[in-house]
Amino acid sequence: MLASTNRYSRVHLNAIATRALIDEDFKAGVLNGSRSQKIQEYPLPEFIQQEVLKIRAQNVNQFIQGLQVIIDQTI
Repeated sequence: MLASTNRYSRVHLNAIATRALIDEDFKAGVLNGSRSQKIQEYPLPEFIQQEVLKIRAQNVNQFIQGLQVIIDQTI
């Protein structure tokens, strides 16, 4: 079950990264205070959600790098 959860979490984090690149409204939300609301669309485990909320990013590249760190260290 954990392997399945990890695989789906990775897929969802990659989807968040992709969406942040192509959807200006989503990107603005994850960078400017609506991140919690924006990521609720993705069924991530609570501990992964908390890690995403901890990302400190001034731009989309830094945000995506933060997502990659979560994938590398957590999943």
